[in-house]
Amino acid sequence: MRNLLNTKWSSIQGIIMRMNPDVDIKTQAGNELFSVSIDEHIRVDVSPIRFYLPERAKRAVPNLHVVIDGWIEFDVDVNELRTTQFGTRVAYVRAKPLGFEHVYGSHYDQSKDDLGHPVFHAQIKTMKGLTTGIPGCENDDLVDKVAPILSNVRTPTPQMDVFSAVEQVCADHLLWENSEDDVRDAFEELQEQCAFFKGSGHLMHRFTPAMADCCRSTHWYKPRRSN
Repeated sequence: MRNLLNTKWSSIQGIIMRMNPDVDIKTQAGNELFSVSIDEHIRVDVSPIRFYLPERAKRAVPNLHVVIDGWIEFDVDVNELRTTQFGTRVAYVRAKPLGFEHVYGSHYDQSKDDLGHPVFHAQIKTMKGLTTGIPGCENDDLVDKVAPILSNVRTPTPQMDVFSAVEQVCADHLLWENSEDDVRDAFEELQEQCAFFKGSGHLMHRFTPAMADCCRSTHWYKPRRSN
């Protein structure tokens, strides 16, 4: 598992650099990023991944910090690698000429049978604690625009594990309608690299087999070429 994660992360970083070589990614080595333990499940804890990239892909100059961390649990008794549970946190901080603004924060979660909870969902909430590793960004000086937002709204989502969140960040901030062919090709490769495991839909008995197989965000982006 460690070798697999390290290999995937190395490939993902290389692909992101092809999409935009000006992107800065902290925590570059997989052995610094992933911690693996085995009990009833294989648990992977993911240390903060810090991106510095453009808020809009058509404006190539980076001005947005995005921090992602979380954990994923996998089955241990099956030949197919698939998740059983996960949790992901993301924080977005806009770099301003005179400081920093925390402009978006979210926790992505999974609830199998909790009343009123979508199976996979997001809750917008302040993630100020994730911003401490951003160079020059001190918590006391950070303008937190997320804290006042109502946090107990659970928006249904696909399965937004850490690898799905990385894919979303690249789709939102490194890709646009006028992207060159090599950038589009790189994003397709990124999708393939992030799709090396299946989601937790197999645990939801109310899902049909087809539904269970398409819960992760890797299935939610339009492919450039038909297979």
